[in-house]
Amino acid sequence: MKSLNLLLVEDNEGDVVLAKEALNSVNSKINLNVAEDGRDALKMLRRQLPFSDSVLPDALLLDINLPGMSGKELLKIIKTDERLKSLPVIILSTTSSPNEIKEVFDLQANWYATKPDRAEDFRKLILRIEFLLTEKVVCRSFENFTIS
Repeated sequence: MKSLNLLLVEDNEGDVVLAKEALNSVNSKINLNVAEDGRDALKMLRRQLPFSDSVLPDALLLDINLPGMSGKELLKIIKTDERLKSLPVIILSTTSSPNEIKEVFDLQANWYATKPDRAEDFRKLILRIEFLLTEKVVCRSFENFTIS
């Protein structure tokens, strides 16, 4: 299986550590890069300075609550940019609010996941994401939008 490049956009260092530990503890082919905010993520995706050597990720794991540019704002930009709109975006949030889930579904996110707070749950989420991306699973309905 070819490796997958995943860009995690997350400002919480604890969640970044949890994600990295989860990846290290499973037999995953995911290479993880991290952006601390939406602005840096957008620069990475557009390969703007100082990220002109960035590798375009196979998918984006995007926190909703980010400083400066929110995850929702970044999602809107990605899904209206001709060069980026096909990039799978998986939303990560601490809430499982039906209103928020519906809002990001309407903004064309590909999947939604409630942010795990335990290492074991994060490992399961990473494996599920890897499966979805490797098998090129497409979510076609709101009923199948939330992953766990």
